[in-house]
Amino acid sequence: MEPEVQSCVRQTTETKSLSSSSRSSRDCLLQNEAECFGLPLDNHETYTKLDWIVWTATLADAPEDFNAFIDPLYRFANETPTRVPLTDWYWTQDGSRRGFKARSVVGGIYIKMLTDQAMWKKWISRASARFNHSVAAR
Repeated sequence: MEPEVQSCVRQTTETKSLSSSSRSSRDCLLQNEAECFGLPLDNHETYTKLDWIVWTATLADAPEDFNAFIDPLYRFANETPTRVPLTDWYWTQDGSRRGFKARSVVGGIYIKMLTDQAMWKKWISRASARFNHSVAAR
């Protein structure tokens, strides 16, 4: 096992042993169920879906809750041992690819922008300007 993964597994195991009575339900869920590279999709396997994590995180009310979901995903993107175009289905314990690669659902990582009206208006106006420019050039 790679040293980084060993460290991550050790930290996850230590965190799981903490008492849940002193944490919020969100902390309890993330601390007791989350693995080094994210929260497993369900309790049958330790894989997750990249787009699912971002969609779930986007429902969080507080920025720290959003970051609690996103930080392991960021770690996955930087430390995955699988060197293929970004996968959306991977193992949460070691960050290796479970299946898919380079699928369009990876675009789901931008869903948070849709909750920020100023942000999406900025980007839609840029896209509209480019579209209008390309049509005028014809």
